[in-house]
Amino acid sequence: GSIHDLFLTVNALDSSYEVDGIPARTSPLPPHPLAVDLARVSRSDQNPFEKPLTGAREVEIAVGPNLSFMPRRLRARPGEPLSVTLVNPDTVPHNWVLVRPGGLSAVGSAADALVVDPEGVAHHYVPRNTDVLVHTDVVAPNDRQRIWFRAPEKPGRYPFLCTFPGHWRAMN
Repeated sequence: GSIHDLFLTVNALDSSYEVDGIPARTSPLPPHPLAVDLARVSRSDQNPFEKPLTGAREVEIAVGPNLSFMPRRLRARPGEPLSVTLVNPDTVPHNWVLVRPGGLSAVGSAADALVVDPEGVAHHYVPRNTDVLVHTDVVAPNDRQRIWFRAPEKPGRYPFLCTFPGHWRAMN
């Protein structure tokens, strides 16, 4: 036979669970280690997209199950002013990053490298890359952030992704 490793992560337990011979645990699960790093950071980049735009169409993007965004697509007219609110009901942090057409892999790979960069947390894990057009900060679990920007003037398919370490390959 073959040997397989199995790793489980428990994010929440039903309040009514009991296991014979094991006392119930009432303390909450500890936060994600990178969320702890975010809370401890003493310096954080100021987000350039927090200035309201008059007449912006309001759009809400929520973090969905299994590393997804809801909705998965956003349509806008060229140059349309938008107000995007990222809502994070998940148990781990996420961000929302809009990139140029064809820039998904380059931005995602640069995001992967930020996990070992001491400045990665301060940059909200958003790579310094010319393909990045717009971004939120990293949004903590059960929190939200609103940003404003104008849709790109050139029509096309502009991918968006979460650049929090390890998320972008599924969450785009």
